[in-house]
Amino acid sequence: MQLSEKIEESDLQVLRHARLPEKVGFGDIMLPIMTRARFRDGQWQTHELLPYQALSISPSCKGLHYGQVIFEGLKAYANLQSGGAIVFRMKDHWARMNQSAQHLLMPSIPQALFEESIKALVSRASTYIPAKKGDALYIRPFMFSSASGLGLSNNTDFDLYFIASPSEAYFTEPLDVLIERDQHRAFKGGTGMIKMAGNYGQIFASGQRAQAAGCGLSLWLDAETGRYVDEFSAMNFFALVDGVLKTPPLKGTILPGVTRASVIELARQQSVDGKSLEVQEVDIEIDALLANIESGRCTEVFASGTGATITPIQHLKEADGRSYRLPTWELSSAIKAQLQSIHHGITAPETAGWCTAISFIGSWI
Repeated sequence: MQLSEKIEESDLQVLRHARLPEKVGFGDIMLPIMTRARFRDGQWQTHELLPYQALSISPSCKGLHYGQVIFEGLKAYANLQSGGAIVFRMKDHWARMNQSAQHLLMPSIPQALFEESIKALVSRASTYIPAKKGDALYIRPFMFSSASGLGLSNNTDFDLYFIASPSEAYFTEPLDVLIERDQHRAFKGGTGMIKMAGNYGQIFASGQRAQAAGCGLSLWLDAETGRYVDEFSAMNFFALVDGVLKTPPLKGTILPGVTRASVIELARQQSVDGKSLEVQEVDIEIDALLANIESGRCTEVFASGTGATITPIQHLKEADGRSYRLPTWELSSAIKAQLQSIHHGITAPETAGWCTAISFIGSWI
């Protein structure tokens, strides 16, 4: 299916002459173009490059009423070595979006459609991709059921959009985190392992509780027992205990983070006392973790995700005010630096396929 361009000269002028502010924030400035693909009668029928614009949907749109909405988040970085841009682990994000689609009985997205949409935006976004190390063009594909009507059947129409925003990295400073003891994010047999829009609704109330406790983030525990670490709000969890890097296993309640997988692979390349760093995907009991922090056995906790890449944690806090301080951020800082070097083309990853180079269209340079 051919991508058809429906952008005007005025849109091109905005692209050519854009100047980003010194601080671009996260998701505040939008690339003035987007792509749209429509699934009708059992197949993908249209694929268009359009000006960024408001959507026109029915008030009875099934996606709005019944939550059949999924999304992804990936980044294009300025290639500081040779120019152009680098999209990080594009194929993995495509595969994960299709896992989300399959879980909610939505149509599979062809790889060519996914990649062509991203390349169409990034190749025209030279003036919208920040050159500062760590900053990037954040790309947000999202798909929803666009069929009209309040019935639960005949859900056959779907719209897929790709939008993008120049963005700074989330959480550039170490954070304090509130442990969520009473509320829960996901349940076994549910949707915690996919990027479904409804999974993120609890973040707002949890974020408010965290802010009231002087924290910038929440830590969710398992819903079955309330004893084991699941993940941070929208980020995966890592802890360095007795020189071993530990992260909760993927059991159906935790999002399989692309950055998480990257951290695991890069961590195993780290050397500690002449030996490769051991990485374990194991259950992490929260009370044992807090005791290990107090005793000094746990020296580091950090979060990983596309938005922030790596965020070191300074304190884990309870709602009653108890606080547990983490003393170092050496490992997380080292892995973050290694990731950023790969993102920006300064060093090549050892694993093939992580980086997709995209050249800018000449007239936009």
